[in-house]
Amino acid sequence: MDERLDDPLNLFYYVQNYLQVVPPNPGVRIVGYHYQTVRRQNKKETERVTDFNIMLRLQAYLPKAGPPRDGQGKTGWDTHVAGNSDKVYRGSWRPTRAAGYQRSIEVGDAPQHDLEGWCRNYCASKSKLKIFRVTRNVPGIDQDFIRQHIEHLIRSTHYRGHITITFPIDEKHVDLYSPHWINRWRISWIRFIFYFTFLWIITWPILFFMTKYWTVYQVTFRFSWWYKQRQEVEGGTMIRDVKRWAVISEKTWFEKHKALIRSLVLNKFQGDATHMPTDVQVAERSRDGRSANMDAVNLLQHSVDALNMLQGRAPRIPNEGWGADSS
Repeated sequence: MDERLDDPLNLFYYVQNYLQVVPPNPGVRIVGYHYQTVRRQNKKETERVTDFNIMLRLQAYLPKAGPPRDGQGKTGWDTHVAGNSDKVYRGSWRPTRAAGYQRSIEVGDAPQHDLEGWCRNYCASKSKLKIFRVTRNVPGIDQDFIRQHIEHLIRSTHYRGHITITFPIDEKHVDLYSPHWINRWRISWIRFIFYFTFLWIITWPILFFMTKYWTVYQVTFRFSWWYKQRQEVEGGTMIRDVKRWAVISEKTWFEKHKALIRSLVLNKFQGDATHMPTDVQVAERSRDGRSANMDAVNLLQHSVDALNMLQGRAPRIPNEGWGADSS
């Protein structure tokens, strides 16, 4: 919330030079948990126990903002301004199309705004409560591939608990609020008073209809994308679909991180492991019971153990089967 963004040029330059250039922060969250039964006051209760909770960020593997660079006219980054037939918030409390437009049928004469035009439209609005939203999408991640390979890796440690693997995107939606005291309350600690006293039941419908929204601009940072490639073959020309990654493929990412993930799971780590070293080779057991590359593995495990102890968790050395539900 900044009063300077009430000026259309300031708003335009802020979106163009910052929000559409800096990517959001997607990640892979790996959670393992089990249920155990405990006795409290002569009653049995079932509680959920988290065994590990690992976050690995993917922001470093998104494309840079800019024009096409692959020689095929394709890029992993682009922007989209809402067209007249797009059903979005256009300074209203509900999504609409431009006047006279229905889906792909164009029968109206409403002007087609560019980003600067929408910034002027937003700033010219007389509404005191308004929000300009910039959405930053991250398509192209093969979530099924990553999920299946990570789950198989975790099961190889004989883990018997429940596993959830999700792909959250931090800062996907950036909301720019108008500088009004009600909006200041909405994003400050004062809003919790309304939650705890249930006043939100009254205020939420009022704010919903009073607030005007603009959701007319999207930026796309593709992890991967497909394009058509022309290839000369015997007897003619063939066009085939080719997949391109901005930085790294899902398979390469998994191979790079699997030793780290396995070690973190075994040590019941909870936290952000994005910047932990990944160049640790998985120790192979020799016949005399010793491990190759033990120094590197021990260095990583001791670091994780130390962090876990600081956070009040003891390291976990799994036996044959661990993390199962208990009754």
